[in-house]
Amino acid sequence: MTEKEDLGHRMKVFDFIIHSSIYLAFAGACLVYASCLLFGVEPKIELTLIMFLSVYAIYNFSRITDRAEDEINVPDRVSVFTRYEKYLTPSIPIAYIGAIFLAYYLGGFKLTLAVLMPLILIIIYAVRWIPRSVSKYSRLKEVMGLKNIIASLAWAWIATFLPFAYYRLDVTITMLVIFIFIFIISFINTVFFDMRDIEGDKLEGINTIPVYLGFNDTIKFLIILNAFLGVFILFTTFNEWVPTLAYITAGIVLYYYECLYLMTKIDTGFVCDVLIDGDVIFVGILALLGTLLF
Repeated sequence: MTEKEDLGHRMKVFDFIIHSSIYLAFAGACLVYASCLLFGVEPKIELTLIMFLSVYAIYNFSRITDRAEDEINVPDRVSVFTRYEKYLTPSIPIAYIGAIFLAYYLGGFKLTLAVLMPLILIIIYAVRWIPRSVSKYSRLKEVMGLKNIIASLAWAWIATFLPFAYYRLDVTITMLVIFIFIFIISFINTVFFDMRDIEGDKLEGINTIPVYLGFNDTIKFLIILNAFLGVFILFTTFNEWVPTLAYITAGIVLYYYECLYLMTKIDTGFVCDVLIDGDVIFVGILALLGTLLF
């Protein structure tokens, strides 16, 4: 194999990992790992596996429901999914059923509910179930901001309630803080992707925040939201609502500012598919670093 052929093979593997949701599923596993550390409990491989399987299944399901937009915004994603569709499509129910079975085996109904709720939310907002005779919107994701809110709720729900249900923890201010923290970083994540997807969302009638504000004003919006995230992390940690290691997770704010800078300088596809989808991998690393320092 020549050097050029070897490079081409590596790029195909890279594209598959990125566009088949494997990379995003791994990021989800890292988020649950960080969530466990913020709760002050031992991260369990079983919980990260449940998260991996759930994210893999839900986001590959979204590859099907969002194909029309993706053909405009992310043609490489559609190309990869189409190429391996005969393998990826049947893997979706297999992965999700595996997550549900594992959740029920480990924690009964409560842990199973943590896994099922994100799928219910995604179906409600992504599938065209509203008749045009009733509303101008056929999907809830077409309502400005609702897509971001529901997707962020799904991430915050599963990443918070997996360790909460597994360890049978009490409802405390710590749980609320972790939920809000994950909700905010997930919200920021979705807005980054909407900036990349402005053209396709406009054509599909999806009135996202960047479609409404425009690219430059959305950057200003994220600068403010990111600053709020930093204040939130420092304030809640200072008040001991979460462990001291949470101070280190404030590093995600600098990470997002760097990504905002890169959005104006390099290919937005790389920023979103690699850096932004990998944001919670960075959160997991920061949380681990926090345990070593405090």
